Amino acid sequence: MLNKKIVFALSCAALFAACTTQGGDDKLVGGFDEQTNNIAGVLLDNGSPVAGVTVMARHLAIDTVALYDTTGADGSFGFRLTRRGYYALTSSVDSLAVYETFDFEGSEIKLDLNLKETLTFKGSIGVDSLGLAGGVTLSVPGSPWSVDVDSAGHFEFEGMPFGEYFLMVSSGDSKRYDDAVYAVKFSAEDSGIYGPLPTSVVYDDAEWFAQDSLTFDSVNDSIVLEMPSVADYSLLCWWTFDYLRERDGFKATIDARGRADSLFVYGIDNVVDGNTGKALHIQSADQFGVVENDHGILDSLTELTFETVVMLDSIKDQGAYRKNIVGKLGFGGESDKDVFSFALINKECGVSEPSVAFFLADGSGDSLRCENAVIANVAIDYKSWTNYVVTWDGDVLTLYKNGVWAGDHKVSVKRLYPSNESIFFGKEKINVKLDDVRLGAKAITSADVLYRYYLRGRSL
Repeated sequence: MLNKKIVFALSCAALFAACTTQGGDDKLVGGFDEQTNNIAGVLLDNGSPVAGVTVMARHLAIDTVALYDTTGADGSFGFRLTRRGYYALTSSVDSLAVYETFDFEGSEIKLDLNLKETLTFKGSIGVDSLGLAGGVTLSVPGSPWSVDVDSAGHFEFEGMPFGEYFLMVSSGDSKRYDDAVYAVKFSAEDSGIYGPLPTSVVYDDAEWFAQDSLTFDSVNDSIVLEMPSVADYSLLCWWTFDYLRERDGFKATIDARGRADSLFVYGIDNVVDGNTGKALHIQSADQFGVVENDHGILDSLTELTFETVVMLDSIKDQGAYRKNIVGKLGFGGESDKDVFSFALINKECGVSEPSVAFFLADGSGDSLRCENAVIANVAIDYKSWTNYVVTWDGDVLTLYKNGVWAGDHKVSVKRLYPSNESIFFGKEKINVKLDDVRLGAKAITSADVLYRYYLRGRSL
């Protein structure tokens, strides 16, 4: 995982241990010798070789590993690499440039580098009301292209080539924002951007532009890049279900944040393989978990985030129902002070087939009603781990499935009042596996949701 800020504007002097002057072992001037180089290629402009131009090879994870060569009369260049891993090759001349990455595993690689037209890319960094404590840097991994964001949050890249690559955003405030990357595609006809994504995807060969990328005019549009909040920010509780231990004669697991009492499980002897680590498997109404005292973690909140990863078995019950998966509720008593329920519903709230929904109440005694619920407008993926996130910003409930918006609904709840209801995991006739259930005190952004989906549980 690329877990360090990559610094690009380094001179050969600063890299003395990794690159040498003309005549050294790593600096190969005027082309290559196939007997000594394991990375070789030709620099081209519209099919014609380009001579006398510097080509740089830089390791993506270890930015001090950088080597340089000057193309020969036939445009040839070459490098003798000793460290394996991912590299980028870059070069520029006049209004043309090239960027290409490769994975060096010890075998010989030959590459043709084709210079492309360059463009100016401008935009700004979008953050929440807390702002950023430090500066933000944008860069292309393994390249000399790097800019600092100004005090107003604006940036502008010049000399970037058309093509597809990653744009890394280093937050400068690691306590509040995570570093992230955006997948970008620059073309004269149809440019696009997708993210934010964890920095580990720099080594991913996924076709990111098969995703729902934001398209823009790379010449005229100014793009806003959102910084993802660190996963620990505003987090209240987190149940990982990675183990069960004996406690007071019962099986139990703990809130990783240590704020709520232990989660006691009934009818369940052990945890099962989960999305990450282990998971809680509930298969009947007699199998459930309960946190009897959450110590008022939700009291007085005006925002909320609920996150979980679930695997639902196929649904055999085709009648009308509402089955709680995770909820702070009393199951229908007159004195109930319900707060929320993430549930599986069918033939109620206007749905005609099983759907995932999230109900909210203010804890004052009002029931969990359809008017204050958001329902997923996408089908359930049975027997597959699915990430669901629900946010409430004091006005609107928004539901996301696997990082993507899946529905929203304006609700009448404005504040959560103290409620002594327990938090139940299941307690219904339902077959579901639960992993990584989180409650947060703030409504995270859509950028946070997407980032955490691709983070796949690697947080804290």
